[in-house]
Amino acid sequence: MDTIAEGDVPSAVFSFRVCDSFPVLIRQVWPGCGCTVPDFPQDTLFPGKTYTARLNYHSYGRPGAFNRSAIAMYHSLNPKELQPNAEVSLNIHGFVLPKPKEAPAGE
Repeated sequence: MDTIAEGDVPSAVFSFRVCDSFPVLIRQVWPGCGCTVPDFPQDTLFPGKTYTARLNYHSYGRPGAFNRSAIAMYHSLNPKELQPNAEVSLNIHGFVLPKPKEAPAGE
């Protein structure tokens, strides 16, 4: 995410394609902390199609370097799959520039 200003809420966009021969479902996404908010497809994902997922980082009150992640659990709709659940980690990192200090009133 490079360098951002404190208070910004940038989004990292991840594109992915379903390589399974059966549709898949994203069951759940767990952000690593409250400052990272995932936005991911809620419907059935079909083979060969490309989709996007986002991680939004809330930087207010968090100056300095950051390295955050979210774990997405998904499963194949293949009825013969013995272990249909899998997971993937989405990671973001960057640096938050602190807000400039405000001068006291009257100066």
